[in-house]
Amino acid sequence: MGFLTLPLACFRFANATSCSWARRRRDNNASSNFEVHSPETESKYWAPTPRFTDGGLLSYDSNPLRPSSRQGHEWLLTAHREVMEMSVDLQKPARIKLLQASVLLVAFGLMALIAIRWSSYQWDLHMFYGSATDFLQGTSPYRGKGLSFYHPPLTLYLYGLFAQLPFALAYELWLALKIAALGALFLIWNRHFLKLDLAWTTVLYFILAYNGAIYSDLVSGNVSLFEQLGLWIGFAALLQGRYALFSLCVILVAQFKLTPIFFSVLLLLAPKRPQWQWFAACAVGFVAVFLLNLLFQPALLKDFLTVAAALDERGAQSPGTLAFVRDIFDRIGGTNFSEGTRADEAIFAIAALAVGVFSLAVVVQHRRANAEPDSKLIVYFACLAYALAVPRMKSYSYILLLIPTLALIHLLPKRTLIPAAGAALAALVVFPLGSSLLPFRSFSQLLYEYMSLAAALAAWVGFHQVLKRNDIANAERAPPTDRQLA
Repeated sequence: MGFLTLPLACFRFANATSCSWARRRRDNNASSNFEVHSPETESKYWAPTPRFTDGGLLSYDSNPLRPSSRQGHEWLLTAHREVMEMSVDLQKPARIKLLQASVLLVAFGLMALIAIRWSSYQWDLHMFYGSATDFLQGTSPYRGKGLSFYHPPLTLYLYGLFAQLPFALAYELWLALKIAALGALFLIWNRHFLKLDLAWTTVLYFILAYNGAIYSDLVSGNVSLFEQLGLWIGFAALLQGRYALFSLCVILVAQFKLTPIFFSVLLLLAPKRPQWQWFAACAVGFVAVFLLNLLFQPALLKDFLTVAAALDERGAQSPGTLAFVRDIFDRIGGTNFSEGTRADEAIFAIAALAVGVFSLAVVVQHRRANAEPDSKLIVYFACLAYALAVPRMKSYSYILLLIPTLALIHLLPKRTLIPAAGAALAALVVFPLGSSLLPFRSFSQLLYEYMSLAAALAAWVGFHQVLKRNDIANAERAPPTDRQLA
């Protein structure tokens, strides 16, 4: 690439020269502080011809600028800076491409590692496979401990299709379908929500964001990627006014973990006019499909409700609000203190209700302030509110927040992002790790274990500010009302 450096740099220098000369002539003609240029006086201000030395530095001929031309001196500095920046830019692509290739290699290497180590990874698939095998043999898979089955009985018919295959084949097929679902997710995100690229920073974001949410799903073999694909297909349909498809997606996705039925409320908040009929149809459809569990497997449905109510997972692999509250109780009252009280559930319910009410108030205010509400921002805001309000939020479930958070980073101005980055850095520096000798290290350790939850809370607050800023901007552009005129 070195042979292109000189001609491209000269081209940019020539372009900068012509633009700067034209701008200088215009400014001098409009100002009395400098001499007016004319064909007779242009030679007095013309800058010397630059040339490159062997070391790549810019030098000039012996004819210097006249000291009286301050603008000429500024022009020379600007041209020099642009040429040097051009020289640096020409050296960047090779390094950037190498870095981009390295990050992509890491991403594909992680997926290849999962494909090879079939006996160690995708443990949730091992559980689905074993549970479906028990189901086909007439045994209840709801053990309530270890890798117990925690999905409604109706889903066992789906997992039973994989149990008919040899496990090694089922393993590779499941992983291939999940990778295909991930690719479809990126296509939907890029087409309907946020333009993505293969820049190394973007790829690194999707590898590491929210404690490696995508990798967590792939390595655990959970069904979350399929859930996310269904949800984002529904969100895209909602933005296009295809409410039947959105309702169908929410109904089907909610059959696995139930809580995604929360997103049916978007039928009332995202469109220009609330879709009450589709909201009712979505709720009725969800109940009707779920009641098929009672129709086909009433005994297993009872087992499911028993083990689901007792499920208690916490820490970095399950950083939900309820888990965080329970860990605080155990830090204060001792190990297993939360098992003997209902106060943790009461506090969680209050916190979830507060998030829901406040989020609803923000969205309602946004709808009142805008004739055309920003449906995409409302969807992002709902995703973040959902993550804070549901009782259980596994690490791979945070895939839901990848696009809303990345969109927020693009939306917030630098004057907001810089203090936010400083606060995050301060938190990482100030709070002691679990191996620290400080007596309160166990409390600060919660920050690291629930970093994904803290990031979701910060993004939720950030979207509140974005919606508020948009409301103010639209109010300033809107014509005055009759009351304001009066």
